[in-house]
Amino acid sequence: MMNSFEVQRILIIKLSALGDIIMTLPLLAALKEAFPNAEIDWLVNKSFQDILKGQKDLQQILPFQRTEWGRKNFWKNRKTFFQLLQNLRNRHYEIVLDFQGLFRSGFLAFCTRSPIRVGFQNAREFAPLFYTKKIPVPDLEVHAFDRYQSLVEALGVSVSNPPKYEIRIGDEEKIWAEQRLSPYQAPFVGVIPQTRWITKIWGTEKLMAVLKKISPWTTPVLFGSAEGIEEGKQLESVCNGKALNLIGQTNLPQLFAFLQRMAIVLTNDSGPMHIAAALKIPVVAIFGPTNPKRTGPFLWANQKIFHATDRVPCAPCYKRYCPTQMECMSAISPQEVVDYLLKSLEHSYEIKKMNLKEMGIELYQDLHIF
Repeated sequence: MMNSFEVQRILIIKLSALGDIIMTLPLLAALKEAFPNAEIDWLVNKSFQDILKGQKDLQQILPFQRTEWGRKNFWKNRKTFFQLLQNLRNRHYEIVLDFQGLFRSGFLAFCTRSPIRVGFQNAREFAPLFYTKKIPVPDLEVHAFDRYQSLVEALGVSVSNPPKYEIRIGDEEKIWAEQRLSPYQAPFVGVIPQTRWITKIWGTEKLMAVLKKISPWTTPVLFGSAEGIEEGKQLESVCNGKALNLIGQTNLPQLFAFLQRMAIVLTNDSGPMHIAAALKIPVVAIFGPTNPKRTGPFLWANQKIFHATDRVPCAPCYKRYCPTQMECMSAISPQEVVDYLLKSLEHSYEIKKMNLKEMGIELYQDLHIF
């Protein structure tokens, strides 16, 4: 490793997405530990900058305004874009790490004029043309965190196991979450029905079947963007008034505060799944076209993955659109998810064994999951 005390400025480029930014956080702590005198900046999409606020190891958060600087709006906003490029040059970074691996991020790394620009050898969109140090990733099935870790290890930086990282939740968000949850009875089960790919969505009817079974003993708490408001109403309708429907009502800092209070989180492969895992909340994740070996929760997290690889030969296919009516998702039944959720919660909360037996659920005798 280079003389760690001589490095004055480092830039992390990780623009998106939500889950990937969460999985990059431990590398911020590792870099700061390796280069204690360095100021570390992070270039991130404006929509995700709140995730990084309050990180003690960060000097500056540099928002990348993707919408304002997109093709349709670039010309009228070009001045602010060139101001960003000037700012990147003026910071005189000794090291730039591009965890994004796209043309846009590679170009931004190049514009810093840093002598050390580190990125993936197999990065897309010709991004490697902009790097001075190209790091091979030999195994395509490696987890995203391990892939990101390889960039810092190329600089001689070691990452602790399990890695160190910090999740900052503001007092205002904590208080608001407590106020919204206080009328309801624990245990709280976080439910995240949405995700960006349609093929990664387990389905409203399956989630309704799960919530109908677990709501007598739990309080389901529904999270999501405003696009899912109608689905949220459907899910809430089967809970006999016991659900707290927050779909379309939380920003990112508030989501962090609520997820911290959950006993367990049921989710698709999504960004909030990674938030829950980072907060050390047990996660039950439904995977179909994607591979949890690549994009699952942190490997050291409390997790249960339902994935139909042994039931459907085409999974994982990594396709955003499915030609076979999403057989991988259909292969995962609501009942097996219900069984797992209630068995898990029974060991921590007053869900009586007799109640579970009345539902026809046999308890594990030696269950030590969470």
